[in-house]
Amino acid sequence: MARKLNQEISVEELQELEQLLPQHPDEHYAVEIIAEHWQQTPKTDKLPVEKSFEKLWENIQLKELEKLNNAEAALPALPWQKPRSKKIIWLSIAAACIIGLTFFLANKFTNAGSQNTAANTANEISTKYGSKTKLLLPDSTQVWLNSGSKLTYDNNYGKTLREVKLTGEAYFDVVKNAAKPFIIHTEKMDIRVLGTAFNVKCYPGEKSMETSLIHGSIEVTLKSRQSEKIILKPNEKLILSDENYNPSSTNKKTLTATNSTVQEPEALVSITPVTHDHIDNEVIETAWVYNRLVFNKETFEQLALRMERWYGVSIVFKDERLRNNRITGTFENETVQQALQALQYTTKFNYRINKNEITIFR
Repeated sequence: MARKLNQEISVEELQELEQLLPQHPDEHYAVEIIAEHWQQTPKTDKLPVEKSFEKLWENIQLKELEKLNNAEAALPALPWQKPRSKKIIWLSIAAACIIGLTFFLANKFTNAGSQNTAANTANEISTKYGSKTKLLLPDSTQVWLNSGSKLTYDNNYGKTLREVKLTGEAYFDVVKNAAKPFIIHTEKMDIRVLGTAFNVKCYPGEKSMETSLIHGSIEVTLKSRQSEKIILKPNEKLILSDENYNPSSTNKKTLTATNSTVQEPEALVSITPVTHDHIDNEVIETAWVYNRLVFNKETFEQLALRMERWYGVSIVFKDERLRNNRITGTFENETVQQALQALQYTTKFNYRINKNEITIFR
């Protein structure tokens, strides 16, 4: 649970945790309480400074007197020693109080500075390769963050707008609030919603970005064309591709979505239905949320990128011809070695594993 809450859990550990929890139903309540308190912001002490200092002063006095009394009671009085004067005792207490006040005020000003700094900084949640996490935003919007992803939002979230920034892949189940739209900023497009469930994939360095709508409605704005809006309907997917992109290209087509007409260069933007698994009709774009890596006619190169994030490994091709082989299948509980062995049934290749690096060759 600690590794999950700290966003360090691997896929295998997460699967093991999900298998263990049903075997220990008495632990469910404790798990819920821990997760709930993990998300809460610690309460600040609102006690006025004067009262807080008076309380501190009183505690120091009591502790100092108790220490002196204990010390004097424990040691026998020596003949040449005179009784310790009360003036000296109170001077010691005063000195201790001055030191305590100094630390108190220093700590208070430090905390105030930290709070002011925190008010201007963003909250950031990230996942490493080989792990993913689920989080709850302040408005109770649920977000599933895939491996190698990062979500940020500032402390003004929910005051007028609900804005987040995404790098990687995430599935959102947004709480409906017409007065405060939910906006996702990615590198090349912004997505505006009122209340819906959808998936966004925008990993840096990949040839395409996509958003898949499950239910509700979303409005997509391409950053290169701020004046044009694309409205997606349920079970539609928008793909924004960088491949062969040329802003000055004269080869344009008209892309029609609900209530919008978009002029874009060929192959830059396309809207297609979401992909369903032909066996159980599962939506492939969101299968990762349920710990299933589903791929349908993907190239070996595309699958390798997903496996890198899924298993937290690095995959290198020594034979370029293997990159374009098309592969279909599903991984769920398999280790990376079991997954590679399964792929060998459909694609002829060999592999070598050296720690976290996998080499693919013929």
